[in-house]
Amino acid sequence: MRGLAVVMCLIAGSAQAGGMLFDCQMHDSLKRGDWVAQRLLVDLNRSGQADVTDSHTVGYTGGPVPLRVGREGDVALLNWTVDIPDDAFVNGKHPLALKTEVEYRARLNVKTGKITVRAMAPGVQDRAAGRCQAQRY
Repeated sequence: MRGLAVVMCLIAGSAQAGGMLFDCQMHDSLKRGDWVAQRLLVDLNRSGQADVTDSHTVGYTGGPVPLRVGREGDVALLNWTVDIPDDAFVNGKHPLALKTEVEYRARLNVKTGKITVRAMAPGVQDRAAGRCQAQRY
């Protein structure tokens, strides 16, 4: 229920700020592991700020995480990091972890709404990935 409240607040806030909100349900999943959430919200607003919300950002940081945004034509290059608390891992630390953060890289075509996401988990050789066709609000 908390997730739905977060979504509704983001949609309302993005609309008021004149920005773009992309709501992505991962349906074409290339996932290996669970580092890429099933639902992703990307908020790009006109003030130049951008953030991402998913089950990992809400679960580990309590809310949205700021995005670092680049651009290649119609494609926004999105990067963010989610810090994972040590107590989330077995025995206080992931057995393969060199650090306790997951780095994400995504490509968002702002015209078509297509999003691809890659997650690099610490010490894990396989990278999780996912794709979706996002709804734009």
